[in-house]
Amino acid sequence: MYYQLEPDIYGTYGITGEPQLPGFGTSFLTGIRLAEKPPVPLVFQSNFPRAEPPRAMLGLSIPVWSADLVNLLRRVGLDNFECFDAKILGRDPGVEWSGYFAVNILGVVAAANMAKSKFVEIASTPSGAPFAGITELRLDENKARGHDLFRLAENTTTLLASQRVVNALKGTPREGGWGISAIEVEGS
Repeated sequence: MYYQLEPDIYGTYGITGEPQLPGFGTSFLTGIRLAEKPPVPLVFQSNFPRAEPPRAMLGLSIPVWSADLVNLLRRVGLDNFECFDAKILGRDPGVEWSGYFAVNILGVVAAANMAKSKFVEIASTPSGAPFAGITELRLDENKARGHDLFRLAENTTTLLASQRVVNALKGTPREGGWGISAIEVEGS
């Protein structure tokens, strides 16, 4: 079983501005190591008020994770991501949070069953597989098998995690919750 991971879909607050990244080789959406290391800490703007600090998972094009989330995933054996120090500025002047990382997930897997998924093709790729805006994802679990955390090749903004990862999150309470929506993806 696999789940699409996103920052809390019911959350009121989130990232409102991302840092400028230098050069062509600094995309967090390719699934490969950054060719150019970004200047750290990476500074993210947010609309979080002082009384409601950010949770463990924020951002989509550049994931921002708390140190405790990074440590939990490493404890369960995940190592296919690289981390860069980050800080989050609150909406009020002088309010900021450290202890966060901009996370580059390493690994892209073409695991969508496009024949059973609903999507709008955005562009075709050299391999012939479409890059798509997926509205209803059906996963080919045989292609995903063995991968605990990865970006979906057919739409690299989609982050997928195995049942093992979701179980680790459920089994490790965090004050205020993780702030992560884990949406079950049907297999086919």
